[in-house]
Amino acid sequence: MITRRAETSREIGSEWPAVVVATGILVLLGGVLITATARWTAADLKDLIGTLSPVLGVVTGAFVTYFFTRQAAASATGAARDAADNVAKAAETTRDQLTSRTEELQSQIQRTQALHNALSVALGMADETTGRKMREDPAISAVLEQH
Repeated sequence: MITRRAETSREIGSEWPAVVVATGILVLLGGVLITATARWTAADLKDLIGTLSPVLGVVTGAFVTYFFTRQAAASATGAARDAADNVAKAAETTRDQLTSRTEELQSQIQRTQALHNALSVALGMADETTGRKMREDPAISAVLEQH
């Protein structure tokens, strides 16, 4: 968060030269039009404005494009940065959950193997009749056949 504030301050600081240049151009164009109005007739002024119209249109378009797209670009960059941060956090959370689940699964596998070994030992210790009956039991035989 602190890094973003520093970047925002730097971006705001870099807008001042652009504002000064924009103001200078507007003052220059305004000065030309005011001087022309004071010195020339309406017909001459009409010709001057007709000549300067494309320049005024380009300058106005450049101002609007420059200042409004900078804010939009900064906003989009911030949104993209936030989205990347959220994706990174989600990936980390998912990785942690996967690690935890893998550890749980390994623990369950070890317990299952230990129970299977214990059942096999218990069957080996039982007398022949009890061992046969236990092996014929569907639950016990299903477990023993799996391994």
